[in-house]
Amino acid sequence: MQRLWAADCGDATRPARWEGAFRAARITETGAPAFDLLMRIVAHAARRSLDVRVSRCRRLGHDEGLLLRLVSLLQRDRLVEASAILDLWLPRAAVQVAALAAAGFAAALAEAGLIMPLRHAEAVEWSRLAAYAHATPGLALLQ
Repeated sequence: MQRLWAADCGDATRPARWEGAFRAARITETGAPAFDLLMRIVAHAARRSLDVRVSRCRRLGHDEGLLLRLVSLLQRDRLVEASAILDLWLPRAAVQVAALAAAGFAAALAEAGLIMPLRHAEAVEWSRLAAYAHATPGLALLQ
């Protein structure tokens, strides 16, 4: 969804594909606004360019892996570690607002039964993620 959001950003002439991915994954209606707010905060306040790849790329970018780790940490109430990820991207003033949005997104994923496995923040190969996606089809939609 992160890749779809980035691809849709700035093109108001067509419907956002990432919202359809939320519906297909049966993520609650609160998940989409929380995800959109998180992505807008990161897109506008990031201290550096983030590594988000195009949809057809088979490998996760470093920051895509960090987003998955962020969600996983929030789903386990590991707030200090989650804030450390946001600190990598954002100025301190934006971290708290982004943390609230990220927590809403993580909770919506959990409600849909999409529990992110803990994994290293380093980029992983698509084939490794695909093993989890096969067991839980909604995980494939997150990429």
